[in-house]
Amino acid sequence: MPRLETFNELAHLRDSGFGQPAPRHGLQLLYWFAHDYVRFDYTGCMIPQYDPTDGGFGFKPFHNRIDDDDDRLLPNQNQPYYEVGNLNARYANELPPYVRGNSNHHWGDGNKDRIIIRLDPYGYIDRVYVTEHEDSTNFSHGCTYRISQGLLRKIENMNRSHFLQVTEHHHSKPQVINMNPQSRPTGFSQSYVGPPPYQSSESSLCETCCVVILAAFVLIVLFLFFIASMKNKYQ
Repeated sequence: MPRLETFNELAHLRDSGFGQPAPRHGLQLLYWFAHDYVRFDYTGCMIPQYDPTDGGFGFKPFHNRIDDDDDRLLPNQNQPYYEVGNLNARYANELPPYVRGNSNHHWGDGNKDRIIIRLDPYGYIDRVYVTEHEDSTNFSHGCTYRISQGLLRKIENMNRSHFLQVTEHHHSKPQVINMNPQSRPTGFSQSYVGPPPYQSSESSLCETCCVVILAAFVLIVLFLFFIASMKNKYQ
């Protein structure tokens, strides 16, 4: 099987398109998993808060069989895999509402994303993968990725709205400026003031010169008046 890409940064997750767009639930599922299902001990080992073998939250064994591509989805290790994310699975109703979403979306794209974990012999989570169904039976080899412990820790320390903000693609529409004043909406409450009237630099220079000349004239008159007063004083 080809080597799986490992996601270490939020940008890797965003650029992969995993769990996007709505009604896909993969990003919400991954946030729940990192924030509520797994925790890290002081050695950095990943400990499941609940035993996946019990089937809670819709967990079930993933057998990693050879699929229609004549290959296994994940490395063939002598360790058990478990998957979660099927919104129609038994006990999937234990997932939080923000993961389950609208029940009308529990089919097709709204139910294609999965998380697969691998347990070591001590019950710790050894690997975490995200994937998606390419049809009703098989998962997509090209859309299967490993999620690093570092990325899980980053997600764990984020609030959900911020996590979704930085991992979802946002296609902003360009702003269209309508230059026709007659087509402005009637409910528009603020009038456009516009820029101040244009004033040329020559006009400003002329006004400045006039002020300077007037001030000089006043000073000359005062000086002449002072001279005349001094002459009258000593005559």
